[in-house]
Amino acid sequence: MAGATGGNVPSLADLQQYAVNRSGAAEAVRQTLYDWQLYPTAGINQLSFFQNPIGQGVTSTNGTVAGSAKTKSDTNMTLSGQLPNPQAFLVESIEVFFLAGFTATANTYAVYNPAQVIPVGTQILADQALDQVSVLNCGYLDFFIGSKSYLTESPLFSFPGKTGISVESAFATNSATTDALFTVNARSVGRPYYLDPKISLMATQNFNITLNWPVAIPTPSGFNGRIGIKLDGILFRNSQ
Repeated sequence: MAGATGGNVPSLADLQQYAVNRSGAAEAVRQTLYDWQLYPTAGINQLSFFQNPIGQGVTSTNGTVAGSAKTKSDTNMTLSGQLPNPQAFLVESIEVFFLAGFTATANTYAVYNPAQVIPVGTQILADQALDQVSVLNCGYLDFFIGSKSYLTESPLFSFPGKTGISVESAFATNSATTDALFTVNARSVGRPYYLDPKISLMATQNFNITLNWPVAIPTPSGFNGRIGIKLDGILFRNSQ
């Protein structure tokens, strides 16, 4: 049967494979497991992810009250270090993000503005961009499931994000009396880190990912950053 645009219209039987209401059946949806944390300006030796679900831990979301608990802006974990029954997750790739900040207040993150006006005679110091370089240029990631590690990889820029904010602009002047505008940002680039073979996380199976540094790496800007991990893959759960 042809539709108004000339294409084939699926039958009711075909439509069932896309239904969200299927009693007693399971469904698979594209989803990420994500977790964000504050990166203190003084640096830290280890951060453990996916351990503090919504309502626990400390938020790293811009504009929130310092020290308040995590929300869905920080993580989509509902249990500590495991998936609820009867969910399962097939991990296909791993991404690590670092976002520069603009405050040193404890337990607080403020968004860094990459566009800055430089007064005449002032040296340009791209410290916020150097924050990303400093933190991601070393350290290692450890993916721990059950009783052993399934992935150890270094440095942290080996896990570029598939998406990100790109800010591009340029303005130059050699005037002795006119201020200049510059824009600077940094992020990991390159091929995403795909797992081959993929890794499955079953319901109630304990897991965590740690980011580890041999020494605490301070941020050159003097401000707190925001660091996060995304596990991209397929979420399996009961249909409605």
